[in-house]
Amino acid sequence: MAGKKDDRRVEFTKMMLRRSLVALMKSKPIGKITIKEICETAELNRGTFYAHFVDQSDLLRHTENMAMEQLSGYVLNITAADIEGREQFCTEMFRHIRENSDMWGSLLSENGNADFSKRMFDKLFSDLAEAGHCRTDDPCHRLAFTYAMVGCVGMASHWLYEEPEVSPAQMGRILSNTIGSKIFVD
Repeated sequence: MAGKKDDRRVEFTKMMLRRSLVALMKSKPIGKITIKEICETAELNRGTFYAHFVDQSDLLRHTENMAMEQLSGYVLNITAADIEGREQFCTEMFRHIRENSDMWGSLLSENGNADFSKRMFDKLFSDLAEAGHCRTDDPCHRLAFTYAMVGCVGMASHWLYEEPEVSPAQMGRILSNTIGSKIFVD
Protein backbone atom coordinates (compact mmCIF):
# COMPACT_ATOMS: atom_id res chain seq x y z
CA MET A 1 0.00 0.00 0.00
CA ALA A 2 2.84 2.41 0.78
CA GLY A 3 4.27 1.88 -2.72
CA LYS A 4 1.06 3.16 -4.37
CA LYS A 5 1.00 6.21 -2.12
CA ASP A 6 4.67 6.91 -2.86
CA ASP A 7 4.10 6.43 -6.60
CA ARG A 8 1.26 8.98 -6.54
CA ARG A 9 3.44 11.46 -4.67
CA VAL A 10 6.30 10.99 -7.15
CA GLU A 11 3.94 11.42 -10.11
CA PHE A 12 2.40 14.51 -8.50
CA THR A 13 5.86 16.01 -7.93
CA LYS A 14 6.91 15.32 -11.52
CA MET A 15 3.64 16.80 -12.78
CA MET A 16 4.28 19.98 -10.78
CA LEU A 17 7.79 20.25 -12.18
CA ARG A 18 6.53 19.66 -15.75
CA ARG A 19 3.85 22.33 -15.33
CA SER A 20 6.40 24.74 -13.93
CA LEU A 21 8.74 24.17 -16.88
CA VAL A 22 5.92 24.56 -19.41
CA ALA A 23 4.79 27.81 -17.77
CA LEU A 24 8.32 29.22 -17.85
CA MET A 25 8.82 28.15 -21.48
CA LYS A 26 5.99 30.48 -22.47
CA SER A 27 8.32 33.41 -21.89
CA LYS A 28 11.86 32.11 -22.38
CA PRO A 29 13.84 29.31 -24.03
CA ILE A 30 14.91 26.23 -22.09
CA GLY A 31 18.54 27.40 -22.05
CA LYS A 32 17.57 30.50 -20.07
CA ILE A 33 15.42 28.71 -17.47
CA THR A 34 17.13 27.92 -14.17
CA ILE A 35 16.49 25.10 -11.72
CA LYS A 36 15.78 27.78 -9.12
CA GLU A 37 12.99 29.26 -11.31
CA ILE A 38 11.48 25.83 -11.94
CA CYS A 39 11.48 25.02 -8.22
CA GLU A 40 10.09 28.42 -7.18
CA THR A 41 7.27 28.17 -9.71
CA ALA A 42 6.48 24.60 -8.62
CA GLU A 43 6.85 25.54 -4.94
CA LEU A 44 9.30 22.68 -4.43
CA ASN A 45 12.87 22.69 -3.20
CA ARG A 46 15.93 22.00 -5.32
CA GLY A 47 16.61 18.71 -3.54
CA THR A 48 13.22 17.46 -4.68
CA PHE A 49 14.03 18.47 -8.24
CA TYR A 50 17.38 16.66 -8.18
CA ALA A 51 15.76 13.54 -6.72
CA HIS A 52 13.94 13.15 -10.05
CA PHE A 53 15.92 14.99 -12.75
CA VAL A 54 19.53 15.79 -13.56
CA ASP A 55 18.87 19.26 -15.03
CA GLN A 56 16.38 21.35 -17.03
CA SER A 57 17.10 19.41 -20.21
CA ASP A 58 16.34 16.14 -18.44
CA LEU A 59 12.99 17.53 -17.27
CA LEU A 60 12.26 18.80 -20.77
CA ARG A 61 13.11 15.41 -22.30
CA HIS A 62 10.83 13.74 -19.71
CA THR A 63 8.02 16.17 -20.64
CA GLU A 64 8.54 15.58 -24.36
CA ASN A 65 8.56 11.79 -23.93
CA MET A 66 5.36 11.91 -21.90
CA ALA A 67 3.70 14.07 -24.58
CA MET A 68 4.81 11.69 -27.34
CA GLU A 69 3.55 8.65 -25.42
CA GLN A 70 0.14 10.29 -24.98
CA LEU A 71 -0.04 11.10 -28.69
CA SER A 72 1.18 7.60 -29.50
CA GLY A 73 -1.82 6.23 -27.62
CA TYR A 74 -4.10 7.86 -30.18
CA VAL A 75 -2.07 6.55 -33.10
CA LEU A 76 -2.12 2.97 -31.86
CA ASN A 77 -5.91 3.11 -31.44
CA ILE A 78 -6.62 3.77 -35.12
CA THR A 79 -8.80 0.90 -36.24
CA ALA A 80 -9.27 1.68 -39.93
CA ALA A 81 -7.36 3.59 -42.59
CA ASP A 82 -10.55 4.70 -44.29
CA ILE A 83 -11.54 8.37 -44.32
CA GLU A 84 -13.69 8.03 -41.18
CA GLY A 85 -10.82 6.44 -39.29
CA ARG A 86 -8.43 9.17 -40.42
CA GLU A 87 -10.81 11.94 -39.49
CA GLN A 88 -11.51 10.41 -36.08
CA PHE A 89 -7.77 10.03 -35.42
CA CYS A 90 -7.08 13.63 -36.46
CA THR A 91 -9.98 14.93 -34.35
CA GLU A 92 -8.80 13.01 -31.28
CA MET A 93 -5.26 14.26 -31.81
CA PHE A 94 -6.45 17.89 -31.95
CA ARG A 95 -8.72 17.33 -28.94
CA HIS A 96 -5.70 16.08 -26.99
CA ILE A 97 -3.61 19.06 -28.15
CA ARG A 98 -6.33 21.51 -27.08
CA GLU A 99 -6.81 19.83 -23.69
CA ASN A 100 -3.04 20.10 -23.15
CA SER A 101 -2.52 23.37 -24.99
CA ASP A 102 -0.05 24.82 -22.47
CA MET A 103 2.23 21.82 -22.81
CA TRP A 104 1.96 21.46 -26.59
CA GLY A 105 2.20 25.20 -27.14
CA SER A 106 5.46 25.31 -25.19
CA LEU A 107 6.94 22.14 -26.69
CA LEU A 108 6.20 23.24 -30.25
CA SER A 109 7.30 26.84 -29.72
CA GLU A 110 10.66 28.36 -30.52
CA ASN A 111 11.44 28.08 -26.79
CA GLY A 112 11.31 24.28 -26.96
CA ASN A 113 13.89 21.73 -28.00
CA ALA A 114 14.74 21.94 -31.70
CA ASP A 115 14.93 18.15 -32.16
CA PHE A 116 11.54 17.46 -30.55
CA SER A 117 9.61 17.66 -33.82
CA LYS A 118 11.97 15.18 -35.50
CA ARG A 119 11.72 12.72 -32.62
CA MET A 120 7.92 13.13 -32.64
CA PHE A 121 7.75 12.52 -36.42
CA ASP A 122 9.91 9.41 -36.10
CA LYS A 123 7.81 8.04 -33.23
CA LEU A 124 4.50 8.66 -35.02
CA PHE A 125 5.78 7.15 -38.27
CA SER A 126 7.02 4.09 -36.39
CA ASP A 127 3.70 3.72 -34.53
CA LEU A 128 1.65 4.11 -37.71
CA ALA A 129 3.86 1.58 -39.52
CA GLU A 130 3.56 -0.86 -36.61
CA ALA A 131 -0.23 -0.52 -36.77
CA GLY A 132 -0.14 -1.20 -40.53
CA HIS A 133 -1.25 2.30 -41.49
CA CYS A 134 2.01 3.57 -42.98
CA ARG A 135 4.34 2.15 -45.63
CA THR A 136 7.96 1.70 -44.63
CA ASP A 137 9.11 0.27 -47.99
CA ASP A 138 8.67 3.49 -49.93
CA PRO A 139 10.94 6.51 -49.28
CA CYS A 140 8.46 8.71 -51.16
CA HIS A 141 5.78 7.76 -48.61
CA ARG A 142 8.16 8.73 -45.79
CA LEU A 143 8.80 12.09 -47.48
CA ALA A 144 5.06 12.70 -47.91
CA PHE A 145 4.55 11.77 -44.24
CA THR A 146 7.27 14.23 -43.17
CA TYR A 147 5.73 16.96 -45.30
CA ALA A 148 2.31 16.27 -43.80
CA MET A 149 3.63 16.25 -40.24
CA VAL A 150 5.53 19.52 -40.65
CA GLY A 151 2.30 21.03 -41.94
CA CYS A 152 0.39 19.52 -39.03
CA VAL A 153 2.78 21.01 -36.47
CA GLY A 154 2.49 24.43 -38.10
CA MET A 155 -1.25 24.07 -38.28
CA ALA A 156 -1.51 23.05 -34.60
CA SER A 157 0.74 25.90 -33.44
CA HIS A 158 -1.20 28.47 -35.45
CA TRP A 159 -4.53 27.03 -34.26
CA LEU A 160 -3.57 27.17 -30.58
CA TYR A 161 -2.63 30.85 -30.71
CA GLU A 162 -4.46 32.38 -33.66
CA GLU A 163 -7.65 30.41 -34.37
CA PRO A 164 -8.85 28.97 -31.03
CA GLU A 165 -12.52 29.22 -32.06
CA VAL A 166 -12.03 26.39 -34.59
CA SER A 167 -13.07 23.12 -32.95
CA PRO A 168 -10.95 19.96 -32.76
CA ALA A 169 -13.52 18.27 -35.03
CA GLN A 170 -13.11 21.00 -37.65
CA MET A 171 -9.32 20.74 -37.37
CA GLY A 172 -9.54 16.96 -37.72
CA ARG A 173 -11.67 17.29 -40.84
CA ILE A 174 -9.31 19.86 -42.38
CA LEU A 175 -6.22 17.75 -41.71
CA SER A 176 -7.86 14.52 -42.81
CA ASN A 177 -9.15 16.01 -46.05
CA THR A 178 -5.95 17.89 -46.80
CA ILE A 179 -3.17 15.45 -46.00
CA GLY A 180 -4.79 12.32 -44.60
CA SER A 181 -4.08 10.24 -47.68
CA LYS A 182 -0.41 11.23 -47.45
CA ILE A 183 -0.06 9.85 -43.93
CA PHE A 184 -2.11 6.68 -44.09
CA VAL A 185 -1.95 3.70 -46.42
CA ASP A 186 -5.06 3.54 -48.63
